[in-house]
Amino acid sequence: MAQEENQVLPKGPAGAHPFQSVMDELRDAGVRILGGENFYKLLYKLCKHKGMQMNGSPTTAAKNGGLKRSVVISQAKELLREYKATGLIVLPAHIKAKGSNNKYKHDGEADANRNFNGQDWKAPNPPLPKHAKPATTIWGIQSAQKQARKAISNASKMAVIEAYAKEHKCTIAQAMVTLM
Repeated sequence: MAQEENQVLPKGPAGAHPFQSVMDELRDAGVRILGGENFYKLLYKLCKHKGMQMNGSPTTAAKNGGLKRSVVISQAKELLREYKATGLIVLPAHIKAKGSNNKYKHDGEADANRNFNGQDWKAPNPPLPKHAKPATTIWGIQSAQKQARKAISNASKMAVIEAYAKEHKCTIAQAMVTLM
């Protein structure tokens, strides 16, 4: 019984979480632990506490590695188990965060376009061709049928004028004056 009194009891209830020691370590460091974190979120908080960059979303990490979300969470469980045994965290490439912490931090230059320096930047597409505007009249925009009817009637009037000019051997302007 004397040996049992000297042992340090964990802060959380025994068997409540498989990584209760990691949770207690984070709680002692002042990291907010609710107790319901999944393995990935617990690993994220541990990495953040240790100063390592890690992708905060298991879904994004899964997309980066071409894996399922559940596989990434089970990888996080294995990494926590390894940390508990050795005290080391070795993150796979798809779980590591990309870029730096202050990638888009405002530096006082509001007009700076920071996207031009990226590798994958490409020029914007050329503007689309402009559509022909419909003819406008005093009463508004003409419909295509009305424009077609007007063109046909104008063509038939012109044919009549040309025939009159040929028949009477005069100019088209003279024929227009006489017919109108």
